[in-house]
Amino acid sequence: FYTLLLGGAMASLVVGWVFGADKLREHVNATSDIRVGPWMDHLIKIVVPLGLFFVVAYGGLMQDLKEPYGGYGSWANFIWVLMVIVLIVSFVLQGMKSKDEIS
Repeated sequence: FYTLLLGGAMASLVVGWVFGADKLREHVNATSDIRVGPWMDHLIKIVVPLGLFFVVAYGGLMQDLKEPYGGYGSWANFIWVLMVIVLIVSFVLQGMKSKDEIS
């Protein structure tokens, strides 16, 4: 459940910020009978990811953190935190420039 919602939020962020929501809007306007305005950019970049993160956070994740699934101890939550930290660190390290790229 959570992975579907988080995957949708991440896809929306990638399309909105990396690919460019304006490019998607231009493509939709060029190939569709329905025209969308600049408001679509804001929906893709901000509203949809925030909405999906809100549903994940308050739609059951807080309850699952209080009572871990399947009788696991609270230590199981630490593994999820560790996975998120590793993912964030990997993106930060990937974004850093090496010595060869600087000179």
